[in-house]
Amino acid sequence: MLMSDFSTSTTSTDNPRRCRVLGCRRSHVYATIGSQRVYSQFCIDHTCFKILPDTKAYHCPHPKLKEQKYCLSHRECGARGCREEGENDDDVLPWFCKAHRCTSSGCLEGIDNFLQKRCAKHTHCAAPHCTSPPAAHLHSTFCARHTCSSGACPNQARENKKNTSKQFCGDHECAVGGCGSERDSYGDFCSMHRCTLDNCLKPIVDLDRADSLFCFDHACKVAKCLRCCKKPSDYCDDHRCRKPSCPNLGANGVGSLCTAHRCRVADCEREGNMDRGFCASKHACIVPLCPKPRITDRIPTTGEMAERCIEHHLAWERAMVRRAVSEELTAEFEQERTEWRKDKKRLSDDINELRKRDQEKKEKEQHLRVDRDADRKRRASNEGHPSPDRLYPEYRGGWYNRGD
Repeated sequence: MLMSDFSTSTTSTDNPRRCRVLGCRRSHVYATIGSQRVYSQFCIDHTCFKILPDTKAYHCPHPKLKEQKYCLSHRECGARGCREEGENDDDVLPWFCKAHRCTSSGCLEGIDNFLQKRCAKHTHCAAPHCTSPPAAHLHSTFCARHTCSSGACPNQARENKKNTSKQFCGDHECAVGGCGSERDSYGDFCSMHRCTLDNCLKPIVDLDRADSLFCFDHACKVAKCLRCCKKPSDYCDDHRCRKPSCPNLGANGVGSLCTAHRCRVADCEREGNMDRGFCASKHACIVPLCPKPRITDRIPTTGEMAERCIEHHLAWERAMVRRAVSEELTAEFEQERTEWRKDKKRLSDDINELRKRDQEKKEKEQHLRVDRDADRKRRASNEGHPSPDRLYPEYRGGWYNRGD
């Protein structure tokens, strides 16, 4: 570090340690070497930053401009005979001008091979045991064979025995071990090993299969199925529950229902009731809210399959028996009532017939009484006169006696 003897930046005209640059009145600076001070001939603004530790003076004897770090001598190109100014702000000297500096990216050394415009370090490929020249157009320290084939990348390519014509560095080679292909510009995998779903950067789920197209997150979770799952489900359309909007796995392969929506009876693929678990068409008891399955027996009287659980089936059978008995009793009652009505009608007809006969009898008797009364009256009126029979016996039984 350079230090000054005075706290102020100016000195008097008779100061023995005044900067030797014409017109500068600032004090000399010094560097402490061990316990001694070694003074420069110039102030802090004009002392060249180049030090000469092998000399007694230690400091460069040439002044620099205030805005520069080094004097003109030390800013010159380090190439022999070149008076151009070097193009470097680094503290490492010598600097080299554009014409004499190594063209390898980041290198500050001078040219050793003018044909390649490289320093001695970058004249040969940096790969072990390779004597080929570096790929100058790529600004690489490696030859074309050992330089990454991705664009203008200057990095060393990894060895790829599958494809020696195009090899890539660790930043551009597919992250799948042994692939060797160039990775996509926005991911870590090549197009063959990256999930084909838009904007997904993850690797495919089965790296050994050419028909694997999706990563673990987007591939169906059924073993060996490589189709895309449909979120929020983890399964493809073939293996997802066929109930719309259900994300669960189908319980019995392709196109089946999950255990939550499938009938609980084994081998039945019908949709089950969510509350009861059995399909409505074949296995659920038809009694509302009954959680039990139907029995598998047939109804003896009809031959049809039962539609109720054992409890409700027995209750139904009892009800059917009661109904049959009731219908039988009702039929017997109706039959008896019909017979009773017939008997009643017969009795009514008989009564009416008897009444009719009785009425006819009464009417006949009434006529007889009338006739007898008339006869008595005639006899009474004829008591004082002889009878016609007596007067005229020949007319007996004639018209006169027809009433008798």
